[in-house]
Amino acid sequence: MESSTGETGQALQAGIKATVVGAAVNILLTVLKIWVGLAGRSRALVADGVHSLSDLATDVVVVFGIIVGAKPRDVTHPYGHKRFETLSEVVVGLCLLGVAVLMSMDAVKALAGRSSEQPSAVALAIAALSVVSKEVLYRYTRRVSDRTGSRALLANAWHHRSDALSSLVVLASLALLKVYPPLWVLDPLACIGISVVIAKVAFDVSYPALRHIVDTAPEPGILERISAAATSHPCVLGIHKLRARYLGSQIIADLHIQVNPGLTVEQGHTIASEVEKSISRELDNIYDVTVHVEPAQPES
Repeated sequence: MESSTGETGQALQAGIKATVVGAAVNILLTVLKIWVGLAGRSRALVADGVHSLSDLATDVVVVFGIIVGAKPRDVTHPYGHKRFETLSEVVVGLCLLGVAVLMSMDAVKALAGRSSEQPSAVALAIAALSVVSKEVLYRYTRRVSDRTGSRALLANAWHHRSDALSSLVVLASLALLKVYPPLWVLDPLACIGISVVIAKVAFDVSYPALRHIVDTAPEPGILERISAAATSHPCVLGIHKLRARYLGSQIIADLHIQVNPGLTVEQGHTIASEVEKSISRELDNIYDVTVHVEPAQPES
């Protein structure tokens, strides 16, 4: 039995809208940061602009994952296209990890170079704008992710949060340099700390997606709920060979139920259909569930 295929049209539109809004903000921030960073003598702001550019790239990846993942089944993809959304999560996580490595390398170079320049007031203003706008984007994208169940959107929301954190570091370092230039060392040290945070976010985003790609079973609690829903039917005498795996943010499951061997084929089919409906009601993210009917073995 197959439930609703992919996100509803409304949820799909909400996901695309959230990502397009994020892409538009990233384009604006990228241009402003790099332009003002170069003019305002702030290497940190230029680097933060490159970080925003990486956000823009992941926005494109997420839109691809959402659109392709929502496509219906076809001959070449009989289980649908939701793995493309999972793949986009992995790409986003790897991009986050790459940003963390580059930021930490730049910070180490800054420590070794022991050089700093007085930033302009405009650079401080752009850094503050970046912190506010990226935090707003994180909260907005996170709400849409919770509503649609899209893990790719959740990954992108965390990318917005990572950019807000890095912009906060830039803002703090620029403010300190403006007030007291000898404190320049705090800037690269703080960048290294934020790089560690971003690397942790990258792991949290990509590790579950990698588990889904290699068909890792859902959490034991989910399997228990499937089992309980199946055995709640009065005609089901037992179950075995219960298996489940993720397809994007949804679940594919199959199991064998044991019934009275005296039942007709039609009666067994009816029971199987009722069990499938019961499991779909228990878990709202069931993409497909298959129930095989077997005769119960007499007790020896």
